[in-house]
Amino acid sequence: MLKDPYCRQQISEACVAVSTGTKNARKVDRYIFFNKLFPSSSSSSSSIIIIAIIIAIISCTIYRIKQAEEKITFIEKQTEAVKKNQEEQSVVASAEEQYLKKLEKDNENLHLKIFMLSEKSSTLTTSRKINQQSYLQLCCHVNKLRRELQESKLTCGEEDEVFIKMKHQIRELEGYVQEYQVKIQASSEEDLTLIMIYGSFKIATKARSKFQGPVNMLKEIQVCLCITFLSAFGIFYEFYQAPGCLFSCKPMPKHFLTHKDIMAQGRSIILLETTDHLQPSPLVLCSLESAARIYPDRPVIYFMKGLGNNTMEDLKSSCPPLSFLSAVRNIFIFPLQMDSLFQDTPLLPWYLQVNATQEKNWIYIISDAIRLAMLWKYGGIYMDTDVISIRPIPVTNFLAAQSSQFSSNGILGFQPHHRFLWDCMKDFVQNYNGNIWGNQGPYLITRMLKKICNLTNFEDVKDQRCQNISFLHPERFYPIPFQQWMQYYKVWDSRPNFNHSYALHLWNFMNQEEKKNVTVGSNTLVENLFKTYCPTTYRSLAQAAQRSEQMSQNKTR
Repeated sequence: MLKDPYCRQQISEACVAVSTGTKNARKVDRYIFFNKLFPSSSSSSSSIIIIAIIIAIISCTIYRIKQAEEKITFIEKQTEAVKKNQEEQSVVASAEEQYLKKLEKDNENLHLKIFMLSEKSSTLTTSRKINQQSYLQLCCHVNKLRRELQESKLTCGEEDEVFIKMKHQIRELEGYVQEYQVKIQASSEEDLTLIMIYGSFKIATKARSKFQGPVNMLKEIQVCLCITFLSAFGIFYEFYQAPGCLFSCKPMPKHFLTHKDIMAQGRSIILLETTDHLQPSPLVLCSLESAARIYPDRPVIYFMKGLGNNTMEDLKSSCPPLSFLSAVRNIFIFPLQMDSLFQDTPLLPWYLQVNATQEKNWIYIISDAIRLAMLWKYGGIYMDTDVISIRPIPVTNFLAAQSSQFSSNGILGFQPHHRFLWDCMKDFVQNYNGNIWGNQGPYLITRMLKKICNLTNFEDVKDQRCQNISFLHPERFYPIPFQQWMQYYKVWDSRPNFNHSYALHLWNFMNQEEKKNVTVGSNTLVENLFKTYCPTTYRSLAQAAQRSEQMSQNKTR
């Protein structure tokens, strides 16, 4: 298994991805986020200072919120403890109340017994409530009965029936006197307990009122912070939505990002210029703009062979539309460096040996090789520069069918290190023939696809799928076949809707002799496509046409 160069390359790339992939992806995500927040700024330093201030304010606010939450938690715990204590005291008070009711009932029963024992004690039972006065009256009544009993004994000299009855009454009354004493003492102790409970309740109520102040203050702080955050969000949203610029109309510099940083996510849209031409045509600009609009969260990368780091500013000044597009947050322009691109691929030996000056189709051959190497190393979607994007492609690994038995390589997409691409690069070298146009391009893709798939005729507008590769219906990218490419430059009675298409290939290769262009005001199909899917490019064309017309009028005068 390790002898296979593809497997060795997979292991090597996996080790590199582990160490650098996450870091690069986060770097690009942060870049795109800040560009969304500040679509234009006077300089990188101004934006960085503002961002640093915002981050510092938010960090300080979060720290204060945490402190406030900790304090609120402590106060809530204290309040809960006080509440629990109050509930316990309430239970005790309820028990005491029940005991007093029982005591009052016993008092009524005691008075009833005293009333039945002696008619003379009836005056003592009128109040029906145990208190110190009734207790003293009862004691006086007992003493009086004792004196009468003593006098009766001295007078009669013997204990008759009345005497014995009175004696029993005195004994029962003495028993009740003792019971009075016990209950009065218990009542006094309960009164003292209730007084202590009432005092504790007052203390708890006072503590609760003491904590209530800070709690209300913290709630007010939270409300103020919420209002502040909402206001800040509203301001940033207005800046983002405003058509003008925050400070000026100069974009944030992108020089700190390399193409490897951006493409490490495996989601790039890739376009190539393999000649030294530095003036992109309107169709190339429309391809870039439409892709950036259809895929706003994916980087659109334009590689130019003739571009050097020192010529980037000159290119922007000589081509204002390209300068504007390079300022769009998800469009990146890089020099095309083929020496490093073919490293660690089967294409490197071929590239080092081939003589480009003797290859009549070299521009197309090298473009075919580059798209295979880039997709294998980084993944994403490759598009020719004459493709106008109209809606997102919903699949990852796909090929575009020109017919049920023939695949194009003008647009294709794969995940990084897909085995199909590795096999295509090996076949590129083994069956190389530069004299046949397309032998290293669509013919190569078709013969490799047929090796692993049994291609059948398409049914309606349904895509085919073989292993993990989708073979997309011709309507997806070629609703107008190459034999009818002139239809794009004609006026249509009713404009086609292209409901089943993801992008439109305008067959610029077929237009090399005719050299048809987009004409402002012609109402052709291609002009309407420009208006819809690349309006900025179309406005620049309209302005250029207006200036040209004014200059011609001035010359005639």
